Amino acid sequence: MPSHSSPKGQFKYFVELRNPEWFINKEVNDGLYDNLHHANMGMVITDTPAFRNFVQMKFPIPSTFIRFVYKGNEESDIFRIQQWKLQLDYLAKQGVNEAFFFTHSS
Repeated sequence: MPSHSSPKGQFKYFVELRNPEWFINKEVNDGLYDNLHHANMGMVITDTPAFRNFVQMKFPIPSTFIRFVYKGNEESDIFRIQQWKLQLDYLAKQGVNEAFFFTHSS
């Protein structure tokens, strides 16, 4: 009988947390990232025009998934995309070897 489970390592999983409480308490945050690391799961970096202050730059695995929320062809969107180009170049030098970038229009 064929197996319906995926081969080990075929999929990467990322978790997106939207409540800032996960990031405020250092002990909770460290535990979260330790658990994700041991489960070989990454964190989604959520970058929205209104809540850029919650963008986290901590990586439980050497991959990242960025959910980039934009409004259209606005100056702030273009500026943020330019910042990500620089940030991704920097992250590659720090050992992040894979980045998934998902655009989400609001």
